[in-house]
Amino acid sequence: MTSKNTKSARSWCGRTEGEMLQALDRLILAAAAFGLSGLAWILWRLLQAAWEWLTLVGLPIFMFLFSAAALVTCLRWWLQSAGW
Repeated sequence: MTSKNTKSARSWCGRTEGEMLQALDRLILAAAAFGLSGLAWILWRLLQAAWEWLTLVGLPIFMFLFSAAALVTCLRWWLQSAGW
């Protein structure tokens, strides 16, 4: 003997299965959106850190090397013009 449930098919939280699936779908989309924005934020911070390193370390090193090369070139020209 089976008894039919005369209530609507609602779960313990008072929502139908379709409503719960829609809520889960919205939750998945929100997590994906926040995950992508988090990834964009991490990439932006990495770009900022790379730029900061370049301006604080990389560019002064290159400037020192280029000025040393310019100094050597000037000394060579001066020595050549002096006849050495």
